[in-house]
Order: sequence, then structure tokens, then C-alpha cells
Amino acid sequence: MIRYEIEEKLAKALRIKDLTKVNSKIKNFWEAVYEVLNENGELTIEDFGKFSINQVKPKKVVSFRGNYISKPNKKIKFMVNPKFRKRVK
Repeated sequence: MIRYEIEEKLAKALRIKDLTKVNSKIKNFWEAVYEVLNENGELTIEDFGKFSINQVKPKKVVSFRGNYISKPNKKIKFMVNPKFRKRVK
């Protein structure tokens, strides 16, 4: 889905006409998720899912530019709760 489609659907669900308010709600949600993940490394939202931070090891990469080793990185992993999956279907 494209960003504005998500914003419009969320605005209809929340019955908000002003899209700037919807944008601020989305932004606040993700800021809160990032803040909790930085503190605890894991976040579980009841009947929605589980966010966690995974460490990615450096990997050997071969490309037409040459061989190099990628940097270690952090990625956010999300696992959907089965209750939420059933509700969305």
C-alpha cells in the first residue's frame, strides 16, 4: 500500500477528517515503539504482535565493484499475533 492510502484508511477508521492529525498519530506511534525498543530491546503489544531488535552479523559480499565485508547492523523484527491475523482475514 502507498502511504497516502494507509493514511486515508486510518482516517476513515478513526473518523478524523484532518490528515495531519493522522500523520502525527502514526509518527507518535513509531517514535514510542523506537523508544521502548532502544530501552528494552523488545516490545509486545497485546493482540497485535511482538517487536524485537535483532543483531545482524557482518557478511562477505561479492559484487562487480569488488569483495567487501558488510557492517554489523540492527534490524527490527515483527511477529504477528495469531489473534490479530485471524481478525484481519
